[in-house]
Amino acid sequence: MDEDLKRLGLLSKLHYVLGGLIALFSCFPLVHVALGIAVLMGKLPASGGGTPPPVFVGWLFLLVGSFIILLGWGTAFCVFLAGRKLARCKNWTFCIAVAAVQIMMVPLGTLLGIFTIVTLIKEPVKQMFTGKAPSV
Repeated sequence: MDEDLKRLGLLSKLHYVLGGLIALFSCFPLVHVALGIAVLMGKLPASGGGTPPPVFVGWLFLLVGSFIILLGWGTAFCVFLAGRKLARCKNWTFCIAVAAVQIMMVPLGTLLGIFTIVTLIKEPVKQMFTGKAPSV
């Protein structure tokens, strides 16, 4: 049981690290948002002396970039929250769901998601999440 608690603590910390990385990399589309704003404000010079890009291109860059940023930050928040819940042995189902989604985040999320699921499906760990002491 002590080993399982240590493993949950380590998984919790790794979830915080992965959540931070996701939040950081989710900021990259800020370049697209800035480019979209520049197009909408008419600050983008026309290429080759031609006409400036149409307004819908600016909206496209702005909206798609904003959507990707918000999706990434929401994912990072869920990963942070799963790390917190793992440390407190709360909400087993949420932790499993986040771990399952993490498997699609190659390569770090895949490793962390698999190790989290393998740890969470152990019967003593399930009992820790329900508040019951594991039977020895």
